Amino acid sequence: MQELPSQDARVDLVHFLIPLEDALAFPDGFVQRLEEAAMIDDLIAASASGQDLDIGDTVHWVSLKFWHQETDASIDILRAINDVARRAIPTLAPTNDGSYGERPAVPITVVECVAPLRTDIDDEAAISEAFDECLNSIRLVQRAYRATTGLPAALATRERMPVMLPFAHRSGVTAENPAWPDGLEIFVPHDNIYRLARYPDLSTADLQRFQHVLQAIDSHRVFSRFADLRQQVWQLARRQGEYETAVILAGTATETLLDDLLISLAWEERMPPVDVGTLFDSGLEWRIRSQYHNRLGGVWNLDRPGALATWRRDLAALRHRVVHAAYTVRHEEANAAARAMEDVFSFVSDRLATPQNIRRWPRTAIGLLGTARLEELGLLTRRTRDLLTDPNEPNWAATFLRYQIAVAHARSDAAELFDAPDEARSVVFALIQPDGRVSWWLHDRTARCVRQCLRPELPEEQEASFENWRAGIPLVDLTEPVTMVMMGATSSPVHGSHWHPEYKVLPLEGIMVDRSDLADLDQILAEAT
Repeated sequence: MQELPSQDARVDLVHFLIPLEDALAFPDGFVQRLEEAAMIDDLIAASASGQDLDIGDTVHWVSLKFWHQETDASIDILRAINDVARRAIPTLAPTNDGSYGERPAVPITVVECVAPLRTDIDDEAAISEAFDECLNSIRLVQRAYRATTGLPAALATRERMPVMLPFAHRSGVTAENPAWPDGLEIFVPHDNIYRLARYPDLSTADLQRFQHVLQAIDSHRVFSRFADLRQQVWQLARRQGEYETAVILAGTATETLLDDLLISLAWEERMPPVDVGTLFDSGLEWRIRSQYHNRLGGVWNLDRPGALATWRRDLAALRHRVVHAAYTVRHEEANAAARAMEDVFSFVSDRLATPQNIRRWPRTAIGLLGTARLEELGLLTRRTRDLLTDPNEPNWAATFLRYQIAVAHARSDAAELFDAPDEARSVVFALIQPDGRVSWWLHDRTARCVRQCLRPELPEEQEASFENWRAGIPLVDLTEPVTMVMMGATSSPVHGSHWHPEYKVLPLEGIMVDRSDLADLDQILAEAT
């Protein structure tokens, strides 16, 4: 065990035995003592309690001793995988345990961490506080170790610890009385009991919901990005102890939620993407102050108590410090940031879940809350149900995703984010309108733009194929243009033509909820000479 610091007075000490994820290359028994000297605040507190303290005196200390141990490398996981393989592939022969070979020895580092216990609070709180001090000290040593050696060292956090850790509590220690205990006690650093057992099987209803969510995430449905990021934040904060990453991702998740919400509201308003794009020329706080209250009501004032004020204090400001000043986040700060994200989600959900707002923004409400939640709230009206089955409605997920992309292309910084249209990578297609008119176009799929072009010279076989296709189109039944791609064909732009967003010409690339995308087609056709 470690030597005690010189102490004339009695002191309570705690010895934690903390395993590290990565073994460190310190010599066995290496000791690192970390001390915190008294500052002005400590002097003020000491004076108030009648204690004698000078600047530079040690007010906090932690002593770390690094022990190395070897353990058998468990091959239980390999055995389990092989057992499953034999369930899945019945032709495989049974496995003999001896075939796994001798278990190799793997080194681990266990840190004996000694810290004084406060006596002015209850034992449980004092032990938990001392444990956090120990982890902070270990992380400091690990960062210095990584910077010195370039070797891996996953930072110690509560969430990376085993579910139970042994510790020794020494009460009333003096230089003459070491007060060693007779046994060890158990400290529980977190509640991640999911590691100890598998959760119960999902019910039939849960599996149906899972399929719905799977489809939503795979199709990039509105708000699915937030739903995914939200779970990642809690995984990082509560399960992995990646506090800085959790804060950054919580900021991203909340901004994604608010941006997707605004774009979805604009989509239901039939607002042109070019107008929506200008809303993103200013920052998020400007949009919060100016774009949501007049649509959804509620308190969107960042200076008044509420979810948005909490977001700015506990999440936005903290994320800024992490990103721009490499601030080291504490356990409780990461959890406060995650809760701030949840508060914004709850606030937004509550604002949408009113009869007035659901009448105005039914697609957005369904996208964020889901039909099951609306039904629980008694807000799934007949009008909303009819909208879900209306054959004249476009595919919401695909149409909104294209609208969202069009908004991104309409932003002032789009030139820095997206490729400019290029004739060289464009394909040629023919467009036939319901009145029989034929026009020819270049389509740059990468830039999502089209431009009128001259009729290409087609090989005889391709020309015949085009004419047969054209002759077979029942114009009398045609309600919107149809297109045919001419693979391998090349052409030049028509004089006076310009590049246009593809949704203004291609009917299958529509973005507007009311299918008004082609309203400018005749005007676009007329621009060329």
